[in-house]
Amino acid sequence: MSSVQVSPKFADLIHFRRDFLYYAPRCLWVRPREGPLRAFHPNKAQLYIHNKIEAQYSDKGWVRALVLKGRQQGVSTYTEGRFYWRVSGEMGKKAFILTHEDKATNNIFEMVERFHNHCPHELRPATKKANAKELSFRDLDSGYLVATAGAKDTGRSATAQFFHGSEVAYWAQARDHMAALGQIVPNIPGTEIILESTGNGMDNEFYYIWEDAIRSKGDYIAVFVPWFWDPDYRRPIPEDWAPTPEEIDYLDNYAHRGCTMEHLVWRRAKIDGPDFRGDINFFDQEYPATPEIAFMRVTGQTLIPAKLINRAVIPKGELIENRGPKIMGLDPSDGVEDEAALAFRQGRRVPRVAGRHGLNTMELVGWVALEADRWEPDAINVDATGIGSGVADRLRERGYPVNRVMVGERAVDEHIYMRVCDEMIGRFREWLSDEPCEIPDDPILRSETISRTFSYDSSSRIVLTPKKTMRSKGIKSPNRLDAVGLTFAINISPNLKSGAIKHDRITNPRVL
Repeated sequence: MSSVQVSPKFADLIHFRRDFLYYAPRCLWVRPREGPLRAFHPNKAQLYIHNKIEAQYSDKGWVRALVLKGRQQGVSTYTEGRFYWRVSGEMGKKAFILTHEDKATNNIFEMVERFHNHCPHELRPATKKANAKELSFRDLDSGYLVATAGAKDTGRSATAQFFHGSEVAYWAQARDHMAALGQIVPNIPGTEIILESTGNGMDNEFYYIWEDAIRSKGDYIAVFVPWFWDPDYRRPIPEDWAPTPEEIDYLDNYAHRGCTMEHLVWRRAKIDGPDFRGDINFFDQEYPATPEIAFMRVTGQTLIPAKLINRAVIPKGELIENRGPKIMGLDPSDGVEDEAALAFRQGRRVPRVAGRHGLNTMELVGWVALEADRWEPDAINVDATGIGSGVADRLRERGYPVNRVMVGERAVDEHIYMRVCDEMIGRFREWLSDEPCEIPDDPILRSETISRTFSYDSSSRIVLTPKKTMRSKGIKSPNRLDAVGLTFAINISPNLKSGAIKHDRITNPRVL
């Protein structure tokens, strides 16, 4: 197998160097699943990642990307192809690759060597050093270094402009390696860091960085690739094949994102095969349909099923009327690291959720007052424990229709729920089950909702996992979910005008 022969003119060389999508199919060769080498034509997932990265590069001048994906979707191929394109054409540039195990290290470096060996000679730099862990180019003073994430000081002495972290969720010393990244890659224009992984629960550094990224905290962008974007993860539909109720539900949830019946045939064969032996949750971790599902396998029993959230984020348009009382829910922050969250609900629609970090009590009052002036709610339900008590009192003093909600008190439906905080999220679940309804496609709200776990007490009542326990596992406080739940904490009569709030609650009310 020989590579493509090119005889580029000067103008062509500029095109090769400036446009990766022009360069890749002409200069890079890959080994696909079916075996024989072929030119690298990026697939749907790789093109999506490329566009996200290029947009950040155009905006910031550098790349800091966190990619969450399923197994073998070509993320490493894209990353190494991109880095070879950069390193082989620029002076003094180094790429550093860190993987979770030796086998992965060897596979990725083999990929880099394949790119180099099959690159057209007009664009292939002269080799200075080539061994199992290093590839360097003589005239450019550029090259590659690879390592395995073992000892916590791995890579600390390296200096690079491009960094690829593979399967970061499985790094044994992830926190130390992430701390060293600032030493390895300087925070200057032209540098790139791409961290990618499948999910591995919530108690790891990759999940923490992902949560910060979807909250726009820090420099990283969050990029998710669903498994059914891979063209190879499909099978023809057999004549005697029929979907199960669970599969019909799955297709109903994800058809709008590209999932088809052919994908379900492949999915069932994979789940029933030796890899997963019937464990659907394990499949969902390795081949996720949404970011939230990717982190779910080890988090316990969730109160609100993912399918309810996935259905609710689909716009309903005229299927839902904008009627009923307008209710805001406020969950004040528990500290500097947590955000204060505000939710807006009218009848069967939650049009918006919002969050703010670092507000003191009076700043929080001012923010809520501004939002209330714009939306003109009939009620503002405030979690009045902690700093929320002062916020509620000040808002009342200013004339806003505030209800104080003591979330730690005994639930009204005390034979089903233990506390008000358990009950209001349970009512949100009931509301989601009674379709049609609509919530915003907010990644933070989705993540918090699908990750909210519960157990039963000795009286068989629902008890949400305490926030203290969640924090001890590195899971952030679900403030946006609680803000939405607060809109269900007190019954608001649709016949009463703003300010005339009925405070007494009844068991199992019909909450509009």
